[in-house]
Amino acid sequence: MCTNLCKIPSQKFINNSLGMPTNMIPNFEDKSCEIIFGQHPLADDPALKQPCYRTCKYYNVQTRIVSYFLNK
Repeated sequence: MCTNLCKIPSQKFINNSLGMPTNMIPNFEDKSCEIIFGQHPLADDPALKQPCYRTCKYYNVQTRIVSYFLNK
């Protein structure tokens, strides 16, 4: 599960496409995700403080991806 490749882009896509704020809450233990429609993402989201999995092939580019979506 990757919060940087899934959480941020999905929240923005649903908000921009459907006009509905969405907050996704990942469960890092079982790799699931709760989607709460109608709730704005948290300004200080604890999920974004979770470190990337080092085995992820996107580990080295995650900073650029997050910056891209946060600055749109």
